[in-house]
Amino acid sequence: LTDSDDCGEDDDDDDDDEEEEEGASERHQTNASVKENSTENKLDRTNPSQSFAFDEVATQVFTNDETESAQRKVHSRGETNASSPSVTLDKSNRSEEKPVNNETESMTEKSSKEGSKNTAVDETEVCGTKTDYDFCEDVSHAPDLIRRCLAVIRTLCASNSSDPFIYPVDPQLYPGYYEAVMAPTSLYDIGSFLQESGKRLNANDHMQEIENVVSEVGRRVRIIIQNSLCYSSGYNTVNSAEEMIRIFERLFFDWVLAPSNQRPALKDLDDDRCIDHHESDLTSMVLLCDGCEGKYNMSRLKPPLSKVPSGDWYCPRCVSCRCWGSVDPRIGRRVLTTSLSGTVESCKFVFSESGEASLVYAIKPLDSGLTEYWDLDDVDKSIVGEPVEPISCL
Repeated sequence: LTDSDDCGEDDDDDDDDEEEEEGASERHQTNASVKENSTENKLDRTNPSQSFAFDEVATQVFTNDETESAQRKVHSRGETNASSPSVTLDKSNRSEEKPVNNETESMTEKSSKEGSKNTAVDETEVCGTKTDYDFCEDVSHAPDLIRRCLAVIRTLCASNSSDPFIYPVDPQLYPGYYEAVMAPTSLYDIGSFLQESGKRLNANDHMQEIENVVSEVGRRVRIIIQNSLCYSSGYNTVNSAEEMIRIFERLFFDWVLAPSNQRPALKDLDDDRCIDHHESDLTSMVLLCDGCEGKYNMSRLKPPLSKVPSGDWYCPRCVSCRCWGSVDPRIGRRVLTTSLSGTVESCKFVFSESGEASLVYAIKPLDSGLTEYWDLDDVDKSIVGEPVEPISCL
């Protein structure tokens, strides 16, 4: 071979090397483009899973904004639900079943039944909603009334009106507070007291001790409001205190003090729902009461409301002055003694000369005689028919 032939062959090798480098560069760019497109597809909002995640965040922000103001608000839940696609588990999508022997099949059925039983137990232990505050978490083995009180405290902590009252007052921010207030307390103190009592007591303990705990919870929450009025740090604090006590009195009565057949189940202790919850509430306009801060479906009111009322609006429960006298199961029942037959018309809360709390009932005789007044024990002994539930936390 001549020198020129060697040079020509080297040039061909160089051209092949350049073609391979160009091909590798093109493949690298193609792979990078594919990777970039794959990343874009992962962040694509049209993907149902991504859309569900973003909409879930948007729904959470919407819910937080919903409770931000102490004034009455109206909102539509239909738009929120429409934006969030529902997630359904397809139980028909199963793998092909293979034949197994009877022993394995019986063991599977037994395991399935035990799992279903454990699930049912777990569901009964759910009480209300959860918050980020550890001091008022639920105590699953605590008595029912104490668990309900903890659910009330958790709901208060979740409301914006309770922000100044969750933790003890800082004396550096409010000098002179502990000199002016005789009994300082906070929601933190009340929640800790309830958790300690719930861990110490159980459902089989004496009812009077449990009632004393419930009574102390009501007393302490009301003291928080009194302290804020005695040592007012501003107009906003007073407004927050008044709103919080309205929420508390409604929840405390509905969830704890009301007769057992009128109290919601533990799993339904959720103040984000309407007072008289119905599945149609999720797609309807909800109106807030200016008296108790409760939520009401406008279309399910009697009569229904087609538009938002101007000014303050009070729910039927606040207008009728809902109290024990309107829910006592003794009201309307017939009583019978050897000397009188009549009907229980009403009751009122009184204190005796010794300071003990009691109830007095107005009895209307059937022969249109003068109205008589009986105490609680006399009414319970004279009820005709099924006996009534004893009153707790009087």
